[in-house]
Amino acid sequence: EISGCAMSLFNLRAEFLGVRLEVGDASDIKVAKKAPSSLFNIPETKLSEILSYSPTPYDGHAKKVRGTVTFVASDDVFFMQDGGRGIKVACSGNHEAKVGDAVEVAGFPVSIGGFGELHGAVCRTTGRNTLPEPVDVKMAHYSLWPVGRFDGGLKDFGWRRVRFTARVISATPAHGGFDLLLSDDDRTCPAFLRGELP
Repeated sequence: EISGCAMSLFNLRAEFLGVRLEVGDASDIKVAKKAPSSLFNIPETKLSEILSYSPTPYDGHAKKVRGTVTFVASDDVFFMQDGGRGIKVACSGNHEAKVGDAVEVAGFPVSIGGFGELHGAVCRTTGRNTLPEPVDVKMAHYSLWPVGRFDGGLKDFGWRRVRFTARVISATPAHGGFDLLLSDDDRTCPAFLRGELP
């Protein structure tokens, strides 16, 4: 419970952005319900329900999800997938997740570029899984990432494994791998390959 002074926030165009609460002293903040002893003790949420529409506003609390690690970007960022939904996970510290790990992740949903991500996350490995089958796309669809319109409708492949055929135009060593420039007919796109060239 918080007591304070509510203030309106506006941008330079005088457009309303939201409400800010100014609190004068720490004594104006009272804990109504203690946090769980572990974030892994909270109820599980499906990846497809992270930041999904609800008549009840998001409460700002952590969410717990399960899935398979599909790519490790750095010591504190990886990508995971469950069924047809993928998500980017930014951990609060270093993680030990590896591609193919079955993981349980608890973190705070945020919207970046219109897509949900989990930030300030903690992760633990629960076993190993088979990697999800990649989505077959054409580079024209990939260039519409993360949502491509083809086959008469929209296809969401944001943060998912995808597969397409392309020609390697260039391969430049970078960050323990290679920055690639790929092409198919009239389109090009960048990609990153971790490790050695095949």
